[in-house]
Amino acid sequence: MNVWKSPSLRAIGAWAVWAVSLPAFVLAQTVLPPVTDGTPAAGKRVRVTATGWEDTHVYHTLYLPTDWKPSGRFPVIVEYPPNSWAPTAETTVDGSVEDTQLGFYQTGGTGFIWVTMPFIDSDPPPAKNTPNWWWGKHPEGIDGADVAAEYTKAALVGVLENYGGDGASVLLTGFSRGAIAVGQIGLRDPLVDVWLAFLPHSHHYQLSSLSAPTSGPLLDAIAGRASFVTAGGNQELDGGHGSSVAGRDTLTQLGFPVEFRALPGVPHSFNWIEDEASATSLAVRQEMRDWITATIANRPGTRSVQGRVVDADGKPLSGVRIQSGATHWTFTDRNGDYVLSSLLTGQRTLVASHPQRPIANPSRLITIAGTNLENQDFRAAPEAGAL
Repeated sequence: MNVWKSPSLRAIGAWAVWAVSLPAFVLAQTVLPPVTDGTPAAGKRVRVTATGWEDTHVYHTLYLPTDWKPSGRFPVIVEYPPNSWAPTAETTVDGSVEDTQLGFYQTGGTGFIWVTMPFIDSDPPPAKNTPNWWWGKHPEGIDGADVAAEYTKAALVGVLENYGGDGASVLLTGFSRGAIAVGQIGLRDPLVDVWLAFLPHSHHYQLSSLSAPTSGPLLDAIAGRASFVTAGGNQELDGGHGSSVAGRDTLTQLGFPVEFRALPGVPHSFNWIEDEASATSLAVRQEMRDWITATIANRPGTRSVQGRVVDADGKPLSGVRIQSGATHWTFTDRNGDYVLSSLLTGQRTLVASHPQRPIANPSRLITIAGTNLENQDFRAAPEAGAL
């Protein structure tokens, strides 16, 4: 399989400052794009391998929205796939990254980058995607959830660097096994800092009535961020309904924002979200899209860091990269100002960098508490030879 890798946007758009526009969702007809090999482009969904995994057979799928442009910046929705599941011919899924659709219909095919991340078999080598069972087969002492988390992080950084993904607006979704992976994998240490919000369908995090792995992070790792939980109408139709309700109740007890929608008559499947679904299901889909827009606007459970960067003479310096963590960065605007959003509270490292201008004291330790952190200013070092 030939997997294409793009040049960095740095080579295309230099150090431009991107503005993120909130998506305006409508209930328009959408067509789920087929998965192909080749070059990522607007409206296409292709197979891509993350940097550092070139010697494996592991890959994810990447969809760039119909309105994608190299100079833009787009929210990202990441999806984990279910196990293979075939209760009826109409609801059969094969558990692969190709056979997913929640992220596409949750966002309507425009305004969002959609990525489906794999689960991985590493035993025997070389590592490869596994459609099932759970987190794959690995040598003794290797945790498959950790392997999946490592790949997700590498792939996501590539999406943010190379395709204009907005690290302040990354959401996580999945159906069945994928919904359990939202917490089992998405809340592990390499990834817990990444997500703005969560949209599990049919099962919830590590809570499951099936033989799912149950070790791993606790729901309090969500730290006040928002969730929109959906499930089939009852446990008889949808075996994930009970754990979805339990997850909702736990989040409510923790005081975290959560919306829950039971879908009348819907079995254990993700077909409910398609354009041909019932009027009731489509109403829930629209509620979900409105919720996504509001969540990106309000960023519950997170804080921002703000400041200004100037040159050695005190003049504004644009194009300075301000970063905290592997997936959170922004750039200063023409006035030298920046806002770095969607950060979790706690102690963090803040780093400033510029391709041509070294920054004096470019790294500092900050503590984000209950409010946004302001006046985190930087100054460029004097140019060589300057008096």
